[in-house]
This record gives sequence, C-alpha cells and structure tokens, in this order.
Amino acid sequence: MKILSAVLLTLLTACAANVPANKPVAAPAPAAAAAKPAGRSDYMTAQEKEIRALATSPAFTVKRRKNILIVTLTGNAVFAQNSYRVEEPAAEFLKKLAAVVADYDKTRIGIFGYTKTTGKASTNQQLSDRRADAVSAVLENAAKIADVRIWAEGKGAADANRAEIVLTPTFR
Repeated sequence: MKILSAVLLTLLTACAANVPANKPVAAPAPAAAAAKPAGRSDYMTAQEKEIRALATSPAFTVKRRKNILIVTLTGNAVFAQNSYRVEEPAAEFLKKLAAVVADYDKTRIGIFGYTKTTGKASTNQQLSDRRADAVSAVLENAAKIADVRIWAEGKGAADANRAEIVLTPTFR
C-alpha cells in the first residue's frame, strides 16, 4: 500500500510540474451524451418506438414481452408460397429495421423461420432454415451488424409462413 501511494504521489508531482504556472488548466470537456438510454427498459422502449413506426403494414407486427421485442413478418408479403426468397415489401421493411437495430448495439437479434404445416417435416425444416437465413442476409447486407449479435434458425412447421425477429437486450 505504501509503495502504491508513493508511485501515485510521484506521478501527480510529475504531472503538476508540467503545467506552466502562468496558464490556467483547462476544464475537462463535458462527456458526450449517450445516444441511447442506459437502462434496459428505457433502452428497449426507445427501440420499440422506432420499430413500431416502421411497421405500417398488417404483415409486420411488433410485440413486447418484458424487455424482449418480437417482430413478426407474416403472409405472402414476406415469402411466396413454398419459397424462401424475401418478397419486396418485406425486404424494404427489413432494410429499415436493420438501420434501427444497427444503432442499438446492445441488442442481440435472433431470426426464426417457419413454414405452414403442410408437407413433409424434413422439407419444412429445410425451408424454414432457408427462410431464416434469407431474412438474416437482408438484415446483414443492409447494415453493419456484428456477427456475434445475430443468428438464424429454422423452426420447421407452424401455423403460418412467417419469420420472427427476436430482439433481446444484452447489457454487460
């Protein structure tokens, strides 16, 4: 402890010696204001507000469960029948969504693809995987989103052709 005190005293003395006596010491610059709210709830509320403003079509819905946002893209506006290609209305929405989630760098993005319950389970699983990957590709190509923040997974058959984007805050 005495050694640490001596080192600190030496450093402070050396710093003080480098300040000219006739010049005032400049006040430190004010810290830049944080672009996004600090608390999880406020952070997700701000993000939710921006995303809801984008979801103007009934094919795009936003739900909130505590501090998790679930953006669902459903119907023919998202995928053509038995296709994994993202249709134009959904692609435009995803590009705008990508810009928002890119700004919220404490958010992880899980993308889940689904198919209707018709057909073989193996075919549905493969199609749902491709749908999740296609949505992920649109997001990643539209904005710089770190790979560690985003993942895609096919969930197989469900009640409808859809993709879900689950946004989860990660404060460390």
